[in-house]
Amino acid sequence: MAAYQAKAVSAGGLMKQAIVLINQIENIWDKKKYLQRNGSLPPDTSLATESEQVESEESRLKRMALQQQRKLIKDQIGKLEKKIADPTKHVRYQKAEEKVNEWRKALMICQEELSEINLKLQV
Repeated sequence: MAAYQAKAVSAGGLMKQAIVLINQIENIWDKKKYLQRNGSLPPDTSLATESEQVESEESRLKRMALQQQRKLIKDQIGKLEKKIADPTKHVRYQKAEEKVNEWRKALMICQEELSEINLKLQV
């Protein structure tokens, strides 16, 4: 059975390669459009060095990770709000008050995390 189980693979390297390829495709597409409009290729004015491109790609990866975290936190907030709205649906009546207090604390923590992520994404 263990032979059929897939091992965990880090997708960070794959995402980095995919972003590099997407940037290259976009640059080629832009040059093609420029050539169609103007009849010649644009002068090479790319001031971005390879290290700057890597930094921008890393910032895109970080931004994508933050957006994914934000989505997960929003989902968790929605679940907690549903539980707080109707606690007897999720736990027995006797424990409902305890659980509601726990869920409210968790909701406040999630909202704080969400606001921090939103601030990071605005910068």
